[in-house]
Amino acid sequence: MDKQKKQAYLDEAIRIGDDLLLRAEYDSNGASWETYAPNFNGFLALGKTGNIYSGSSGIALFLIELYLQTQNSQYLKTAVDAAEWAETYFKTNQNNDYSFFVGQIGLSYVYLRLHYVTANLKYLEKALDIARPCLTFLESPALQADLILGVSGTILGLLHLHQAKPDEGWLVDKIDSFVEYLIDKAQQGPVGLFWGRSPDLIKGLCGFSHGTAGVGYVFLELGHYFKDETFYWLAEQAFSYETYYYIDEIKNWPDFRCITSEINYVTLKEELRRGDVANFLYNGAEMNAWCHGAAGIGLSRLTAFDFLQKEKYIFEINNAIKKIVLTDIEPKLQYFNFTLCHGGGGNAELLIEAYKLFNDNKLLLFAETIADNALKYRQSNNMYLSGYSTLQREDLSLFSGNAGIGYFFLRLIDPENVPSILSPKIGVASKTRQTLFGQFPQNIKSTASFKRKIIGKQFYRTLALVDYLLPGKSDEYFTLSSQGEKELSEEFFAFIEKISSLLHHAERERLLDVYMLERTKREKDLLIQSYALLHMKSEVYRDNASNLLELKKKDLMRLVLTINPDVEITFTKWQWDQELKNINDNLSQISAVLPVLLIPKVGGIIDDSLSPFCYAILEAFKTPKILVEVVQALQFEMGVTSPEESANVEELILQQINELIMAQLLIQAQ
Repeated sequence: MDKQKKQAYLDEAIRIGDDLLLRAEYDSNGASWETYAPNFNGFLALGKTGNIYSGSSGIALFLIELYLQTQNSQYLKTAVDAAEWAETYFKTNQNNDYSFFVGQIGLSYVYLRLHYVTANLKYLEKALDIARPCLTFLESPALQADLILGVSGTILGLLHLHQAKPDEGWLVDKIDSFVEYLIDKAQQGPVGLFWGRSPDLIKGLCGFSHGTAGVGYVFLELGHYFKDETFYWLAEQAFSYETYYYIDEIKNWPDFRCITSEINYVTLKEELRRGDVANFLYNGAEMNAWCHGAAGIGLSRLTAFDFLQKEKYIFEINNAIKKIVLTDIEPKLQYFNFTLCHGGGGNAELLIEAYKLFNDNKLLLFAETIADNALKYRQSNNMYLSGYSTLQREDLSLFSGNAGIGYFFLRLIDPENVPSILSPKIGVASKTRQTLFGQFPQNIKSTASFKRKIIGKQFYRTLALVDYLLPGKSDEYFTLSSQGEKELSEEFFAFIEKISSLLHHAERERLLDVYMLERTKREKDLLIQSYALLHMKSEVYRDNASNLLELKKKDLMRLVLTINPDVEITFTKWQWDQELKNINDNLSQISAVLPVLLIPKVGGIIDDSLSPFCYAILEAFKTPKILVEVVQALQFEMGVTSPEESANVEELILQQINELIMAQLLIQAQ
């Protein structure tokens, strides 16, 4: 980069910094700014907050780095004032959010940065004091695993604190607790692991801010810092999930969010009632940004290659860079938004970090092209656009506003010394061979334990029976399989089929019976095309059920009903209760043909035993039937003869059908 260009970038960063100084609003608590952020209704609102993403903590981080580049003490003073305002903000709001980008761990990171810059120990103590109550975050009803809002970001902040103060043992204890949460919430995908199933997602998210790339990135940092391969294994499981969904035609990973307004939510429900399904409920959208898409995912793969030196990550890094070229470099000024979260400044972060790792000047030139376009845009429009596409005006924040654009310019000027805020690396490994596992609860000690816990979510009863019939064999299996890269479930299937040959016939039959039940559940779970669609169908079926049950009997009898197409009936030879509390009872049963209902829910597949009566009714509606015809057929099968008996049996059948309608197991045929 020539001196003239470097000076132009610095001048623009200074202009942004000076503007922030002018716009700072002071009160007895310090300095703050009005910025835009979504409110509790999801609408953008102008207000003040203390976090990194949209509040004073984020602006403070920019001003700290601007001070280091200019030595203008006013920037540092204002950064301190902004941190103090944020500290009061969080105390006043009694906030138990300890995420990194929108919670108090972010403020802790700001004070840690002030400590590094000033060598003042009081800032380090403030950083530690803010983090101490962070376990209250685990009590949050809306707790998530992701990097931007959840536990992964908390771990990242705690790692930075531990690097600064490794003798603070409580930091390791708290990291333990948050890692355990991540393991508890891990879900098996078609391959690998993901985090997060909810009604507003199509599938578990790919991506850096909310998806598996960000969680995997934090596991990489854990593995590197504590020198433990187990965390690398977890990171690679996260990346395997994303790789499965990569779409080569668009050089990107899908955005599996399903964002609907209240208005089109009503419209979509009406479409579903007519049997139509909107395409976006099945297929992900496309976005290329730090938060969702190739640019952010590429950052995780850069760290993966740096730490693990596996060629497969070079391939994914190159794909992510190609996508940035397509969206940010080739179409001149297509990106009018140059912010960090979902704009050109954030996309350029991958180019800057890749330049640092591979020393390829072409990558830095690409990043400079984005910066040059940003300068041209501002010169033409006398402003930058906010990261919120509906706003069409400036914002001041770090992630969706001018402070972040200024931070981008500083990163370009001095990429080696201005730290990345989009992927805040720990930097160096712990000086000692310290491992978390000495601190972990006894049931979580190694890759083997992690595998057991993850497999146990879907195969709890199978594992319980293996441990009862062949003590120690599952421990042996998980230990021997710990270093492999095979898909978790396929590897486990091979183990069960092999180990069943060691059992006597009766025991082998029982083991394979419960194993096939749980395997069928997993396979059905993988067939769920969209959590959002499943949820929306449930809403429609629930509303319809309420309407049907309000009908008079004569109208109800004329309805054409059918079994909910999403449910499935399978069969076992023995009864397997959910908890399998008394295995001896299960083993002593006489075999039979027992119907089991598999019901897909957003959280997973539920299995429920069916009574013969309930099974007979559902079986009758396998194809659409008029209700009165089914009632008559069932009465005939039950050998009903007298009018009185017919009336009683009809009442029993209708009562059961009403319950099945209310449970959304029987629905009105289209």
